[in-house]
Amino acid sequence: MGYNQFLNPMSREEYSKEPYLAMLQRKLEEEGRLMPFSRGVVRLCVTEKCNYECVFCHNEGMPGVSKFLEVEDIRTMLSAYKDWIKDIKLVGGEPLMHPQFDKVVDLCNKICKTSVTTNGVFIKKWFSSLMKLRSVTVSIQSLDNKRYGQIMGTNTRLNSVLNGIGELLNAGMDVHINCVVTTKNRMELEGINEPLRAKARSIS
Repeated sequence: MGYNQFLNPMSREEYSKEPYLAMLQRKLEEEGRLMPFSRGVVRLCVTEKCNYECVFCHNEGMPGVSKFLEVEDIRTMLSAYKDWIKDIKLVGGEPLMHPQFDKVVDLCNKICKTSVTTNGVFIKKWFSSLMKLRSVTVSIQSLDNKRYGQIMGTNTRLNSVLNGIGELLNAGMDVHINCVVTTKNRMELEGINEPLRAKARSIS
């Protein structure tokens, strides 16, 4: 968490004297600005890395992006605002690509109930950690394998993701579906959620 002269409302000298987040909080209060986490909802982007190249994503064409948030940095941020945080949502990139996703989940769960939004490819890898969460949201833009690959920029077979969803459902997890409307999938939008859940259960 290095000093950033464009984002920090303090000088480099002030930053070096005491923890960044505590100083930032005081500065915001003094200026009458909205304090971070004032609504209690935190969207924590744990990594910019993703294994997909969705056509609608701002990271399209950037497969080399590989940054991820260190666990200790997450601990520092959450500790500074733990009294205000009521809800944590883990996002990315693809959050399940974080090499220490299990530790991230355990850390966040100590603060409050946590959920995640994922493309679902690594559900089986992190299944036990995912079962500790309040809910899992999986982004699926089509139930047609070819169209799924075209929109999400991947060779991953849709059935492998549906299989993971089915296992989560069968284990009692609260699973939600994200679907971004495009000209390629608008014909599927009516009733995509329930057919998808049914298909996921049948595969698993």
